[in-house]
Amino acid sequence: MKLTEFELDSIRIILEREEPTLLKYLPQLCVSSREDSGVGRVTRFARIQPSIDQEMNLTLGKSLYADIGEMAYGVGFMLFIDEGVPTELEVFSHSNEVIPKIIVSYKHSYI
Repeated sequence: MKLTEFELDSIRIILEREEPTLLKYLPQLCVSSREDSGVGRVTRFARIQPSIDQEMNLTLGKSLYADIGEMAYGVGFMLFIDEGVPTELEVFSHSNEVIPKIIVSYKHSYI
């Protein structure tokens, strides 16, 4: 499965600001599964072979916020990096608002 435009933009923004060396993996990201709880969404990526062996395990994007047109309080993010490659993107509501299935109108900002 392909990433949505919203997922792709969010990951790109996180990596550009927090770990630009990992941008090289962006074109290789492919969705292996998605879980949606309404107020949260987890997108898991198919395994990517790192270009070099790395022990890097990070959680990025914690200070990225997205204002979504249909939501009063928007969403936050966590991008998980395991063994040097992106493995999962978590998007979560800042309240108990349901995240729209299709996100068209959004604006990212760091807080």
